[in-house]
Amino acid sequence: MESIEPSLLSTDIAGASANTDPFKSDNSDNSNECFPDLLISDVSVLNSITERTFCASCNSSRRYFCYTCHVALPITRPLIPLIETLPSKIDVIKHEAEIDGKSTAIHAKVISPDNVDILHYPSGIPDYENDAILVFPDAEFNVEDVSRSLSKAVFIDGTWSQAKKMLKHPKLRNLKRVKLKSRPTTFWRPQTGKSEAHLATIEAVYYFVREFHESLNCGDYDGRFDNLLFLYKFFRDKIPQ
Repeated sequence: MESIEPSLLSTDIAGASANTDPFKSDNSDNSNECFPDLLISDVSVLNSITERTFCASCNSSRRYFCYTCHVALPITRPLIPLIETLPSKIDVIKHEAEIDGKSTAIHAKVISPDNVDILHYPSGIPDYENDAILVFPDAEFNVEDVSRSLSKAVFIDGTWSQAKKMLKHPKLRNLKRVKLKSRPTTFWRPQTGKSEAHLATIEAVYYFVREFHESLNCGDYDGRFDNLLFLYKFFRDKIPQ
């Protein structure tokens, strides 16, 4: 049976006009765009993708990327930017109950495939070296406290109730926890009862990479990692305000 991709926006665009295609950008009005100050490539190029095509790896029907194989489609690979180098390798531990098609963490793997791994909780968690860290809001340390020789930055992808259980895993519970600077999320599905400072996974990955780069005294930040948010911005800009 053909695998059907759940829409990232299906519940969020329900209130839009029946005469409006939420995947067609109106370039005359940019008031709904997020991250206007970041150097993100033009996301409107993906508006040309109007039909599903097949993943080259698993042959499933997808629209922009395969959320199962974590790769762009042959038709979208030339359109989605690649980031070849990050200041740290990234592991995202994804809860088994987290829906693949709604996980923003996969964006990071699609855009920086050589630097990001998506692993599954609980069976896919590796043994980490002593200088690995876990990026999480409930933490004592800041990014500035992270060693320059950092081997891996680990993120948890799941609901906040799932995250509490995941933190107790023996391969995660002893990792040094590091928090990001407080910023409001732009996520269109904020979790009930959590503040605006609780970020979507791809937001957290981006802000960590940027903060760590800046902590290494690499000079003024030049936007080199902003395209980590390319897919996220594409979907986020579609949400009616």
